[in-house]
Amino acid sequence: MCASIEHSLLARFCVAAALIGLVAFAGDDIFASTSEQQFVIRTWDRRDGLPPTVISHIQRTSNGYLWIGTQTGLLRFDGSRFKHFEAEENAFLRTNYVRSLLAEPSGALLVGTPLGLFRFPDGRVAAENCEEVGDHFQTYALANGPGGTLWAVTRSNEVIRTIPEQKETRFLISDTQSIRSLHVAEDGQVNVMTRGRVFALDHGRFAKWPGDRLGKIKFDIVVPSRDGGWWATSGREVLRVEENGNATLMEMTDDSPQLQVMAMMEDRLGRLWAGTRNGSVHCLEPGGIWHQVTPRRSRALGSIQCLYEDHDGLIWAGTTAGILHQIKPRLFTTWSLPTTAQESVIQTICVAQDGAVWVGTDGAGAYRFKDGLFSRFGQAEGLANSTVMAILEDSRTNLWFGTLGGLFRYDSGRIKSELDSTLSGQSVPALYEGKTGDLWFGAIGTVIRKRGDEETTYRLGTAVTAYEVRAITEGQNREMWIGTRGAGLFEFKDEQMERIAAFPRPVANTIHCDDEGVLWIGTRAHGLWRVQDGKTLNNWTTADGLPGNMVFAILEDDAGILWLSSNAGVFGLSKRALTDHALGKAGPLLAIQLGSAGGETWSAGSGQPAAAKGPDGRFWFPVGHGVLAFDPVAVMRDRPVLPVLIEEIVADGKGWTLAGSNPVKILSGVRRLEFRYTIADMDAPGRLKFRYKLDGVDDEWVDGGAQRIAYYSHLPPGKYRFNVISSGSANIWTETTPLDLEIIPRLWERGSFQVASTLFVLIFVGATVRFAERSRMRRKLERLELQQSMEKERRRIAQDLHDDLGSGITEIMLLTELAKRDEGPPARLQAQLDGITHKARQVATAMDEIVWTVNPKNDSLPDLASYICDYTREFLGAARIRCRIDVNDHLPPEPVTAQQRHNLFMAVKEALNNAVKHSGATEVWLRISWLANQLAVTVEDNGRGFVSADVRSGGNGLQNMRSRLESIQGRVEFASELEQGTKVVFVLPLVGLGMPQGAGSLN
Repeated sequence: MCASIEHSLLARFCVAAALIGLVAFAGDDIFASTSEQQFVIRTWDRRDGLPPTVISHIQRTSNGYLWIGTQTGLLRFDGSRFKHFEAEENAFLRTNYVRSLLAEPSGALLVGTPLGLFRFPDGRVAAENCEEVGDHFQTYALANGPGGTLWAVTRSNEVIRTIPEQKETRFLISDTQSIRSLHVAEDGQVNVMTRGRVFALDHGRFAKWPGDRLGKIKFDIVVPSRDGGWWATSGREVLRVEENGNATLMEMTDDSPQLQVMAMMEDRLGRLWAGTRNGSVHCLEPGGIWHQVTPRRSRALGSIQCLYEDHDGLIWAGTTAGILHQIKPRLFTTWSLPTTAQESVIQTICVAQDGAVWVGTDGAGAYRFKDGLFSRFGQAEGLANSTVMAILEDSRTNLWFGTLGGLFRYDSGRIKSELDSTLSGQSVPALYEGKTGDLWFGAIGTVIRKRGDEETTYRLGTAVTAYEVRAITEGQNREMWIGTRGAGLFEFKDEQMERIAAFPRPVANTIHCDDEGVLWIGTRAHGLWRVQDGKTLNNWTTADGLPGNMVFAILEDDAGILWLSSNAGVFGLSKRALTDHALGKAGPLLAIQLGSAGGETWSAGSGQPAAAKGPDGRFWFPVGHGVLAFDPVAVMRDRPVLPVLIEEIVADGKGWTLAGSNPVKILSGVRRLEFRYTIADMDAPGRLKFRYKLDGVDDEWVDGGAQRIAYYSHLPPGKYRFNVISSGSANIWTETTPLDLEIIPRLWERGSFQVASTLFVLIFVGATVRFAERSRMRRKLERLELQQSMEKERRRIAQDLHDDLGSGITEIMLLTELAKRDEGPPARLQAQLDGITHKARQVATAMDEIVWTVNPKNDSLPDLASYICDYTREFLGAARIRCRIDVNDHLPPEPVTAQQRHNLFMAVKEALNNAVKHSGATEVWLRISWLANQLAVTVEDNGRGFVSADVRSGGNGLQNMRSRLESIQGRVEFASELEQGTKVVFVLPLVGLGMPQGAGSLN
């Protein structure tokens, strides 16, 4: 047996080599057509985020993530998007080359690289939970064993067994060929495969498999079979090797020279999957029939490098060109009408007992589909009207057609008109057979019951005769329910027809009565309704989660799922979920949406029945221009409940990968905060819906739809908790572990800082108020002082006017009066007139002094110095005394008040007057200087002088000068000696700009 197989394989290898590039084989269409009814294939490539590199390993962890190992890094896939992990951005991986992957039962992910073996306990890749496992460098294969045992194959052909909390055990394989694969059976049996050899672990050592009697043929791939034995291939030939060593050749039908098997795997149903060099995937059914599942591809698109079956039963295939295939069983089949009727819409469908499918169209008549062939029934076959609104096969296999122009029955290949006297020319959109075999036909304003040969017509009331009957069904207590277009719902009981006023909608498209007697009613534009006991009403629309509000047909499966056809396609709803939603116990409804292969999802229906249940339990619905058929049991198969995963937080572009880091702490001031979450659903990711809530911000759940990101802006400091739930692939709302988030306040946002700042502000405000109050009081005092100063100045001016001007004018008046009375000689009169003139000059001079003092234009130091100098020259010139004046060149423009100017000038004037009257001087010096913000005015003469000690006891003149200077915060200094002259220095402090360059000394 073995020899003959060896000879056959060698011969076929030679023939295949001769045919490469010379022969093109037919049969692709047959394979594609066959597999199309069995499998659905989805493909991702670089346009979807996959790098153009070799996909060598695929694993799926229990949290749902699909992990892809390549030579350029590790990829994670959640069914919607890929994330690439590279060593440059994730240094804990150390290298981009992934040599092995393994999803452990605990949910952990093992990643084998040339630089080490790493475990990520929660099935996420992040530095926070990266654990290096032993020193298993160059790990080529990994496998899980019972009790958490880990098996690994190294580059040196060592097999390492790691048992939790025990020391590793190493086994060496004696074969010189390198180990190709490692398999651990459910019973713990460990086998390794080299090129053409199988070794089994027996009593602590690996020995050649006893059933290995294949001789010298070296097989490239050997994989175990679930029922014992092996699958082996050496290119295009596949062998089924039994445990006793007997082998059977499983020849693939495609004779392509490039059909070299590169990857092989047996799934849980016993089907063998083979990936080839030309990029195609083939499936061998347990019955020995091969199917080409994916089409043959160009070599440029890569060959199949690896195959993998996940916990959902999905088959994954990775290629050498970075292309990923997903293969899953087709849950429903579709077919379209022939091209001659493509523009017609299917309005009704019926599955006959012989398995034939009948459909009625809106203008192309009726079609019968059986054994892959269509038969059309139109006017030539006796159908008078081409718009078929309803088709029904009764319990006696009679086939009835309700059309826009009457009722017809199929009999022996011909279609005959029925009930011409009653329904001829009328539209008959509703057909129904009751539980006792009665046939019911709905028309315009009437319902006809056919019981054997007896026909009875019932009108729906005189006021509604124009309304069309759309649906008929029988209730739990033998009552009949009639849905109309225009008058809503009617009940027929005890030969009486009654309109149900509690049903508020005018159109009842379809009615379904369940085992509990509850009516489920589909409307034209207002969704689904429930009627119980003719009274209790509930309504669900798109606002509650329905895909569409126009419902044409309702079928119920054995699990209590209502399947509805609508303008938004075919979908399923659990009656329990509908009830819970009506009672407020659940969130938005979760519809199980189905679609056609061509992408058309809308449905139609002109009457009843608009959907059908076949003898095999499959449901049939019109979809677009075709038909959708599915087994509800297969569609509602048990799916694992996948968790909602919060992947990362992004704060102003900076991301935090979440892997056990809870809570997440972020410094406040973030303008935009993103929560990125997902469910790693590989079956139907487009069906997922999410709702989220941030405790502390959201009071209610926020409907996120299919979006997998939640946004928040400018969150204040504090503690938050982010929750997200999703419908998931199991069609129930699932939750995630809440994520705790803490927004850390910045320094100025902290409580202690704010308390200190508040105290500081209060102190500052108090100090400011106190300062302002003191300033106000100071300004008030200054105003009072200014008022007193002004009042004092007014009194001084009044006194000067009285003393100088008043007395002078009075004296002039007296002298003038005396001159008028004097009759003496002219010389005496002339003397009197000279006295009047002299006194008038004195008065004018006094007036000039007063005006100069009061005038604000003179309130500056240069003006004061100029005035003193002018007066000195004039006064000493009149006394015929030589005058010397020395003034600083750069006197600052310091302001001088009127009081200061007046008192200083009067003191200087007194000093000059003393020098003229008492000193006997022939020369007087006037010096004006500025030093250290002080003005110094010096009057010095060369007269006879006096003893300095006599200054304290001097006359009123010296005391007046001292008093005047003290009144303006100045001082006066006297210096004199006998026959040495006298020097008087007046010092007045002023707030100045500083002493200019070249200012002289006060002395």
